[in-house]
Amino acid sequence: MPTELDLGRVIVIARSGVLGETNSQLLLLLAASVQRRRTIAGAHLQNFEAVGDDVIWSIPPFFRKTANKRRSKRPHVLPLSGWGADAFRA
Repeated sequence: MPTELDLGRVIVIARSGVLGETNSQLLLLLAASVQRRRTIAGAHLQNFEAVGDDVIWSIPPFFRKTANKRRSKRPHVLPLSGWGADAFRA
């Protein structure tokens, strides 16, 4: 589990742009959503919906461990706001 300091470092590095535009925004989306790396890598534009200034991310059950155990077919709905929504838009 990263500490607040570690998370802050990740955000500062991503915002600095040294990793390139795409990688920086993906890293910010990872930090803002607190999802696993594979979930971020498997994200599709069709799973995101803009609602005003916020973004709603519907994560398919495939990316959730509990969906397999519970045989869930419903997506996990995750709201992104502020800099998390900005990272998605970029």
